[in-house]
Amino acid sequence: MDRTPCFNTLAANKQSAKIERADAGLEELHAELTNDMQRALAGLQTHVPGFDGYGSVPREVLKSPADQVVSAMDRMTCAEALMLVLKDSTCPLVAKLRREVVAGYVAENADSIAEARGAFR
Repeated sequence: MDRTPCFNTLAANKQSAKIERADAGLEELHAELTNDMQRALAGLQTHVPGFDGYGSVPREVLKSPADQVVSAMDRMTCAEALMLVLKDSTCPLVAKLRREVVAGYVAENADSIAEARGAFR
């Protein structure tokens, strides 16, 4: 019987171990980022990890939680959850947010809609 090691199996085992280590590291990162954002949303920290470097090698930088919240709103699941809160909540803070969203919408759109409707002709 031949006792020569199978190099394909050794390479596959090495690759599997490397993937498992990367997965464990990614799970730790998910936990860290979850904790950081939860603390920031509770007002317990003023910055969260983010990155700069679109189109090149990203580098980690500290970012404003507010900027990261706005960025997260690009995900439909976040936007849908926010819309439900704005629609259904009776909380006074949500009522204030609702007023600010309306004011922001009007400020960003009124002039252009008026122009499109020919109001400035």
